[in-house]
Amino acid sequence: MPHRPDSTDARREHVRRAALECLVDGGFASLSVQDIARRAGVSTGILYHYFTNKDDILLQALAMAFREADAALRAEVARAPHMGSGGGAAGGPGGRLPRYLQAAATMGRDHREATRALMAALGHTGASPEVRDRVAHLFADFRRYAHELVLEDLEDLHEARAPMSRAQTEAAAALIVAMGIGLACQWAVDPDAVNTDAAGWAFQRLWRTRGPLSDDGESPAAPDRRVSVSRDDAHDREDDREDERGGL
Repeated sequence: MPHRPDSTDARREHVRRAALECLVDGGFASLSVQDIARRAGVSTGILYHYFTNKDDILLQALAMAFREADAALRAEVARAPHMGSGGGAAGGPGGRLPRYLQAAATMGRDHREATRALMAALGHTGASPEVRDRVAHLFADFRRYAHELVLEDLEDLHEARAPMSRAQTEAAAALIVAMGIGLACQWAVDPDAVNTDAAGWAFQRLWRTRGPLSDDGESPAAPDRRVSVSRDDAHDREDDREDERGGL
């Protein structure tokens, strides 16, 4: 039988962790209060003494998992040097922004329950506005923190080559969060598919070598030449290729 802590706060946390384990194992759809009570080693009456209902338990369990994962992510990033402090070199894995992506990617390994809980929650957002709001709040926190790191990184580089507007830096933060969560979910499903060190290095190479941006987010230094070719030009080129093949 699971150990049952004595204090009220400890009991609540014990139940939340039991609920998180059940959620990771079976998802939202089939989860019951009885399952949580059994995993926690308490009666359903005890659960209803501390929580309003099953959704209350699960939402608190998600909040706990997300809070712990976010704290661990920030702690890991805090260990990285600022690029401007001489701790990292351009093109290498140094710096707090690439470390953010690496730390997010390893959430699937280091915070398995939080990652799988997020994956389960994403599948339940359509059925539960409360779960959707909880996940949206988590994503907003991640974006705010990533945006801080984007601005810090630009400042450390004394960025003048590719000035970015507020909308562009916020969009960059959203993309970085998407990459981090995507890597974490891939790791949770297939650990051999993700090399986090290589991911951090590749991200920094892409970030450092981006071209200057215009107001609409386009990169004039690297236009998409496929768009610049008209339909008539394309047909003419195809006719030329046909003629060449006919002459062979």
